[in-house]
Amino acid sequence: MGRQRGLQLGSELTRLAMPLLVLALTGSPGAAGVVAGARAVAFLPVQLPAGVWVDRWDRRRTLITAQSLQAAVSALLAALILTGQAQI
Repeated sequence: MGRQRGLQLGSELTRLAMPLLVLALTGSPGAAGVVAGARAVAFLPVQLPAGVWVDRWDRRRTLITAQSLQAAVSALLAALILTGQAQI
């Protein structure tokens, strides 16, 4: 259960940090709001069906795959920021 709380904490921190990152990069509160809103709009219709599917899959493999994809996307975002190529 401690691991799950750690994953939830990381997800919540990402949810908080992404609009702040957009604000820092663009200086636009509107763009930060659009990013936060887009995440919420995309997350809501996907959450329920994904929960049903994940319950039928191997939990270990699903967790490893999801965490690997999240790490790859985070590395890509960091590379884009460091090279000045990040865009909304």
